[in-house]
Amino acid sequence: MIPLHLRMPVKITAFLLVLYILVLGHTAWIAPPQIVEFLFSEQGAFEFFSPWLWLLLAVCCVFADPMMWKTRIAASIAAIMFGMREWDLHKSLFEVSFIKTNFYRSPDITLGEKLIGATILLVMVLVAIFLTRRFIQFCRAQWTGLTVSGFLVYLTFICAACSKVLDRLASQLNELFNIVLSQQSNLMIMSIEESMELLLPVFLILAILFFRSEQKYPNNRQEQRLSSF
Repeated sequence: MIPLHLRMPVKITAFLLVLYILVLGHTAWIAPPQIVEFLFSEQGAFEFFSPWLWLLLAVCCVFADPMMWKTRIAASIAAIMFGMREWDLHKSLFEVSFIKTNFYRSPDITLGEKLIGATILLVMVLVAIFLTRRFIQFCRAQWTGLTVSGFLVYLTFICAACSKVLDRLASQLNELFNIVLSQQSNLMIMSIEESMELLLPVFLILAILFFRSEQKYPNNRQEQRLSSF
C-alpha cells in the first residue's frame, strides 16, 4: 500500500517514466537504424550527458546537508567513479581495465601501475562497503514509512537492475536458447537500456533534493531519523 503523501509523486514519476520509455521505443522502432545507432553511440547525446550527470550528482552529494560528512564524501567518490566508468577511464588509464584480474597478471603492466590500480580498486571496495552499510541503515529508517527520497532511491536500483538485464538479454537468449533477435529488436533493447542508465544519476539527484526538503520540513519522526544517515 503506497502511503498517502507518496501517491501523487509516484503517479507523476510513473507517468513520466513510461512516457520517456515509449518515446524512445517509438524512435528506435520507426527511425532509420543509422540514426538510432548514432543516438546511442559514444558520440550520441545519452553517452555524452551521462558522465556529466554523474559528476553533477557528485557535487550534489557534497552539499547534501544534513547528511553526515562521511556519507557525503563516500557518495561523491562513488558518483565520480561511475562518471569515470562512463568515460571508460578505468580502461584508458592503463589500456587494460584495472578491475580485471588480467591487469595484475599481465607482464606488460609495470609494478607501479599495478600498485596504482590496486589502490584505486581498494578505495572502490571501501567506499562500496561503507555505502552498503549506510544504505542498510537508510532502508531500516524507510521501513516505518517510505519517503519521496526513499522511493527515488529504490527506483534507481530497480532501473539499474532492469538496465543490466536488458544489457545481457540479447546475448543470453542467443547462448541459452539459440534465439537471434532482429536488428530492430536489438535497437529497441539498446534504446531502453541506455535511456534507463541515463536516469540513474537523475533520480539520485532528485532524491538528494527531496531529502534536504524532508529534513528541513519533517512530517514525521521517520524523516527526522534520516538526518543521521
